Amino acid sequence: MGGGTLHRFLSEELDEWDFDFSRFEIVAFVAWVEKRRGRAIHLVPWRLPTELFGAWIEDDSADYIFYENEPLHVHTVHILLHELCHLLLGHRTIHAGKDLQHLLGAHAHLPEAEVTLRAALQQSAVDEQELEAETLSNLIQQRVYRQAGIAALSHAGDGLEMRQFMQGLGMDEAK
Repeated sequence: MGGGTLHRFLSEELDEWDFDFSRFEIVAFVAWVEKRRGRAIHLVPWRLPTELFGAWIEDDSADYIFYENEPLHVHTVHILLHELCHLLLGHRTIHAGKDLQHLLGAHAHLPEAEVTLRAALQQSAVDEQELEAETLSNLIQQRVYRQAGIAALSHAGDGLEMRQFMQGLGMDEAK
């Protein structure tokens, strides 16, 4: 699917969703995706390898979104939306079986957890899925920005770095 065709297709999909982007909050959006998928989604701040900002891994009962909790808040929201878009688009990820929750408990720094995340990183190299998730997350952010304003995406303010980040997503000053 070409870039324009993909953009159009995903825009039409987004139009059909029953989510009010004018009242966007990332926690409410995660809850909406959970309800839509019928599975729990756990957001896990994690020190990720430098080449990775986010990763999605599933086990038998839930989805886990790992994210680097260091960037600007709007970038964190972007990372979470990107991973949520993989879920919404029905993409595939590695399946960790029943043990992922255990690995994330008291043993969160075990090498097995790092190996699982690295496997997700290698799998995330599926360019078509990455393009689709990135396109949809950008469309969502543009819609939120136009309907609810930048405050819905970030509490980091309206400084130069924030404006540059938003422009990089194709969002200009006009709403």
